[in-house]
Amino acid sequence: MKLSDFELVDRGHEPFDVWEQPQLIGSSIGDFKVQLQVEMNVAPTDQMLTAAKRLVAKFNVDKAILAQRVHDRYLTLSNDVGLKDWLIECSVPHGLKVNDLSHYLRARTLTVFMDLNMVVFMIPKWDEEHCLLFDLEDDEWIDR
Repeated sequence: MKLSDFELVDRGHEPFDVWEQPQLIGSSIGDFKVQLQVEMNVAPTDQMLTAAKRLVAKFNVDKAILAQRVHDRYLTLSNDVGLKDWLIECSVPHGLKVNDLSHYLRARTLTVFMDLNMVVFMIPKWDEEHCLLFDLEDDEWIDR
């Protein structure tokens, strides 16, 4: 992975720029884009690239663990008697296995920010107003 591999994505109405690597990182819960997020009109740095390599390497080692954590969040909602109907309203079936979740997750990214924070980011169909975030801190995944 090199900085020259990353391509600037159209920012739309966002107040920041995103650079993406075209090669996706596969997992049981879908493919993830690698992104470097910077201030507008600022190029990503070598330090960000180093952090991205670290994030991808750790993700590749722990992707089954992260997939299970996403599944656990789904199961918590699925098993909550007061919220069971919510899944149906969101067109998400009950009883999904880990490998079934990819159809119900979108915007899957491995993102490095200018301050070198590293996160795994997903938007679950059952909670599109929020997201699932796993920060990489001191080589540990922190749920946000």
